[in-house]
Amino acid sequence: MRTNYSSPLFALISLCVVALVLGALFIETPFDNFQIVLGEEGLLEDFQEIVLLLATILFFTAAVYQQGPDRMFVVGMGILCALFFFREWSFEPIGAISYYINSKEFRWHEAVAVVIIAGIYALLRPHYILPIIKFVLSPKAWLFYVAVLLLVASHLYENYSSSVYYEYYEEMLELSGYLVVLMLAIRANSARPVSSNQTSL
Repeated sequence: MRTNYSSPLFALISLCVVALVLGALFIETPFDNFQIVLGEEGLLEDFQEIVLLLATILFFTAAVYQQGPDRMFVVGMGILCALFFFREWSFEPIGAISYYINSKEFRWHEAVAVVIIAGIYALLRPHYILPIIKFVLSPKAWLFYVAVLLLVASHLYENYSSSVYYEYYEEMLELSGYLVVLMLAIRANSARPVSSNQTSL
């Protein structure tokens, strides 16, 4: 894995960006009218969707010029961000396609499609899998674990309290995790290929 995701300077910048965004949102939050920021149509949900969409685009953009295991990894991250985007995306269904996208069946079909695509990719490039596993299990991936911990914490808030304040904390923690992922997507785009010989997925 050529991309240095664990650079102390990059990590500091990433956490500062997260803190600044959350601080700005906290200052702008009208605590006497939570519905403006909470709920499916609230500001926080909309912001999460924008962040996830940007992260998806950036990871797939990085895949255009990344090579080897790095390319497989960013493709996987792009797919994962796309899955989270569709999970967060809320809209009012108006026709057959939109009703399907908003249904549980779509979630199952989406999961099956991802497993099939990932399986085919892994079969075509089996020698990339071990380097990716080594990276994921190494200290170099610590910033990814920060994102995971933030998302797990948000899930705990979502499931173990019905307080409107806890819902606010849950949304803010979730947004924090997505922002860290967005910064990692930006980092993935900062790595340039050593050569242009390998261009296939």
